Amino acid sequence: MDWYSVLVSGHIIGTALGVGGATISDYLFFKSVKDGKITAGEFSFLKAVSKVLWLGFLILVFSGLGLLFLWRLNAGAGELVFSSKFLAKMTVVSIIFFNGLLMHWKVFPLFEAGLNKPLNSEGFSKKIPLVYSTGVISIVSWYSVMLLGSWREMRFSYPVIMIFYVRNIFHN
Repeated sequence: MDWYSVLVSGHIIGTALGVGGATISDYLFFKSVKDGKITAGEFSFLKAVSKVLWLGFLILVFSGLGLLFLWRLNAGAGELVFSSKFLAKMTVVSIIFFNGLLMHWKVFPLFEAGLNKPLNSEGFSKKIPLVYSTGVISIVSWYSVMLLGSWREMRFSYPVIMIFYVRNIFHN
């Protein structure tokens, strides 16, 4: 197996871990919202899934850097780096990173402080928009990265791709 195949496989695995982790964590969160509280077991599971998400993110980024290096060696990186799809994908990957930090620094401590308490309690209910926003941004971003990576013949401009992305965040 050559380096290109290894890196593409890693890129696919990283994306799969990220998309799968985001899907599972959002499902668990919305299930918790439905029953009105987050239990210690649910929170523990969310933290475990978060580790899978971060692993997927790291694999995605490092395999992507490796692919970029290989393309540069083959003199194709200039065309790639300035493509709308590549720029949009890098923008969304950056959003995934900063949204993940926000989840760990703000949302997880909020969940931990509110374990087994009603989600409509005063301390938590004021933060619900932050919690929902980070969840929606996560799931939309991971699926967007997957689509941008797999849609080979995409011919949309960067602004069109980003408008579609933002529209999907606000319509969820």
